[in-house]
Amino acid sequence: GGGSTEFIFASGNAIEAIFTSPLGAVRLSEIYGYDLTQAPHAYERLVAGIDRRLRKHTKRPFFTPHLLIGSGGTFTSIAEILMAQKNQVGLPTRGYTITRAEVSHLLDRLRKLPPKARRNVHGLAPDRADIIVAGIAVVDRIMSRFGINLLQVHNRGVRDGLILTMIDQTVGTAGDDPVDRDTAIERFALACSGEPAHGRQVARLAGSIFSQLAERFGMDPADRGTLETAARLQDVGYLINYDQHHKHSYHLILNSNLAGFRPLELELVANVARYHRGSEPKQKHGNFRQLSAEDQQRVRQLAAILRIAGGLDRSHTQQVRDVTVILPRDSDRPDKIELVVQSADNPEVDLWGARRRVEMFEKIFKCKLEVDWDRTLAQTDSPATIPISEPRSESA
Repeated sequence: GGGSTEFIFASGNAIEAIFTSPLGAVRLSEIYGYDLTQAPHAYERLVAGIDRRLRKHTKRPFFTPHLLIGSGGTFTSIAEILMAQKNQVGLPTRGYTITRAEVSHLLDRLRKLPPKARRNVHGLAPDRADIIVAGIAVVDRIMSRFGINLLQVHNRGVRDGLILTMIDQTVGTAGDDPVDRDTAIERFALACSGEPAHGRQVARLAGSIFSQLAERFGMDPADRGTLETAARLQDVGYLINYDQHHKHSYHLILNSNLAGFRPLELELVANVARYHRGSEPKQKHGNFRQLSAEDQQRVRQLAAILRIAGGLDRSHTQQVRDVTVILPRDSDRPDKIELVVQSADNPEVDLWGARRRVEMFEKIFKCKLEVDWDRTLAQTDSPATIPISEPRSESA
């Protein structure tokens, strides 16, 4: 960080020691200077000061560390600079592995540049140019003191860890025995979004639309469970904040350890939930790019359906009772699909919500989508007499 560096020595799940030191990138820059090219032996004084504080504030662990995992702006900056050098721009920094030699060579290069010249280094944010040398010097001396040759960059922080702990305490971790997925999903949704009824409604409508489209478009019937789970968990990102909550939902679902789900299943659910709003899936998105071509297509189709189903409960009143998909009989690939919404009262807000979300659906399924209200239901039945269809047994 800017004012300190925290150390945690761990072997497996056992934490051996925790230390705090006053080795901050800003603090050291203020003490030893931002421009180490201006004074003779300035860099040597910086290194000596770091080594002195490391000896004072830390002790060597009983085991030999084989890996340093670094969290913070200095570590992500190191990764981004090296990735720029290797033409790897756009790849995720999380998990990026760097050798001690690479750290040392980068430090030697940057310390010989004045701050103004550092601002032109590819991959380095201009606002970090003043303090990056002190930050990398700390990393280099840590690796030297503890004999560590490998650095792995982590782009998450304390807040992310606290959130994952909250999830584990609320949902629990997955075991090896078969479990009730529905209970785990419900508890997770309730704890994070506070709106499980909306999620269930969207899941029900999404599942119905999927089943009516699956055969015509060659979708695997088993994917209905993935879609419905994503629908019920699409808003868990509210736990962090509303803005960009679809992105937060992805990370929370992916790291939730939901009982009964395998890692690949959670990856697909998280991706579908990620794209229930906001931008469409793109190859520049790390979460999407790492999927196979087949799974990418599954995510596109399921997310397109999820967006429509989410719009059909825009009012969060569960007013829409069912939806019928009308496909032309004489075409394998119809040029128009009609969704007929069944509701006792005019679902004006929900119709508007669905219609404004048709763009991705039309692009993925290559057809025009129309959303209409079946007015006959309002003329023949009252809301109390209309049965609500239950999700299929494979619903998650």
